[in-house]
Amino acid sequence: MRKVSDYVLEQLIGEEPGYQDWQARHTQLTESKRRVRLYLVRTEATEEDRNTIWRAALREFQILETLEHPGILRAYNFTEHELGPTLLFAHDPLTMRLDHYLAQQQGQLGIETQLDLMRQVAEVIRYAHDKKVVHRGLCPQSILVTHIGRDRLGKPEREEPLVAETDVSEAELGDVGSLSVDLLADRILKT
Repeated sequence: MRKVSDYVLEQLIGEEPGYQDWQARHTQLTESKRRVRLYLVRTEATEEDRNTIWRAALREFQILETLEHPGILRAYNFTEHELGPTLLFAHDPLTMRLDHYLAQQQGQLGIETQLDLMRQVAEVIRYAHDKKVVHRGLCPQSILVTHIGRDRLGKPEREEPLVAETDVSEAELGDVGSLSVDLLADRILKT
């Protein structure tokens, strides 16, 4: 059984070069779920490579920690693991990647829902840009969709999909955001 902090890694939910995202549950509070991003450091990595990966993970946490927007996943903790540095994020097990959501919906999304998705993504991008943060890898795989929002009592608030973006990185501002929105809009509107 693999653990990170007080969380048991249950299921691999995403993998990119250099890290894995896991669904995890708290060891004592079993209803408490987190997304754990485990940065993988090769055993043969040099000390310089280890430090570079550690600094990248710490930087991601520090940036995310400063962003308070309902469309950006909340980073709760930065910690060490035997395989590398880790970040703990908020996690709703019912979320799915936007590309998977679009494939599942195949032509069932009305124009209003499509435009609402675009509006939500654009609002998150504008918020991040206002904070001098750019999402370098913005694509449908890095956007999470929760189909039904829930209020604090667990009752449905709305039936439209809600988006939550992750994986932001500090960078020079340019046309990256508008280009990504155009590409995403093209992909959404084609479904």
